[in-house]
Amino acid sequence: MLFRFADAAIFCPYQKTLSYVDLHYLALVHNVNITFDFVMEVNRPPDANSQRQYTVCLEGTMFNYSDYKHVVQWIELNRIFGAEHFIFYIDSASDLVMKYLSYYKHKGLATLYNWVLPAATIPSVCNMGVRCLAQLSLNGDCWARTWNRSEYAVQCQLDEFIVPRSSGNWSGMIQKARCAEKQIITARQTTFHTDAKDDALFQGNDTVNEHQLNVLLKTERQDNFTLYPKRSKSIIDPTIAEKVDVHSPRVYHAPRDNICVLDPEDGALHQYRGLDGPSKDPRVTDRHMHRFSDDLIKRVVSIHKDVHNFLQSGS
Repeated sequence: MLFRFADAAIFCPYQKTLSYVDLHYLALVHNVNITFDFVMEVNRPPDANSQRQYTVCLEGTMFNYSDYKHVVQWIELNRIFGAEHFIFYIDSASDLVMKYLSYYKHKGLATLYNWVLPAATIPSVCNMGVRCLAQLSLNGDCWARTWNRSEYAVQCQLDEFIVPRSSGNWSGMIQKARCAEKQIITARQTTFHTDAKDDALFQGNDTVNEHQLNVLLKTERQDNFTLYPKRSKSIIDPTIAEKVDVHSPRVYHAPRDNICVLDPEDGALHQYRGLDGPSKDPRVTDRHMHRFSDDLIKRVVSIHKDVHNFLQSGS
């Protein structure tokens, strides 16, 4: 049997008065007389001093995932760009991946949610598209969890990054591209080929190779950027998102012209993937990521040491 999942957003208006008990948890049930063991904590608006600027939603669930070094690279590079918090959805992951994620959770940098669905037990189903693991529902769930908690939510998979190509971080990118007045900032996609040879500048670097920093090693990409909205990803004000598709949000109470599509000179979606077969498409060398190399290497080395000490301490 093949499973496909639809997504829905349910809004529950709630106004606290003296006659109400303060609301802490909600549950969705189909019969009020049954007992239930799945409850959701109420997402309360924080005070102004604790609100984040950028929260990154991992797009898609971790399914039999074991590449802990890739996770560290993904988190630390996004932190360089401006990310302050990460939300992960996990079906299954190796013990080592979970130990690293627990470290980030302990530091207050990550929130982890179980995302186990019947289809996840049938790997072949996952080849049928994003709906096989309720990815659209997952995207919407993450967006909703950032409402009133983050100025922007960022949507990315583990093999891709929204890269500020002429600035040091996302805020600088948004300002330079004159997108500050927009609520959706969209980056066009280009693919860096992980099957290509390592870049000569880092080919013999023991630290880069040991920690598998492919954003520094793989600099050969396709010679163009996809046209919006094909394969695009966005930085978005989560309060305007009604439903979040894979490559474009559906919004409410926001005009259609409220989307700022980045010029690739200012920012783009870098995707790191191998090819399914031989390709004759023209390629170019792109070393934009090397601008962040010193900071990234220093952070990654430090994190691996910190996680080792964290695990030794039994925290």
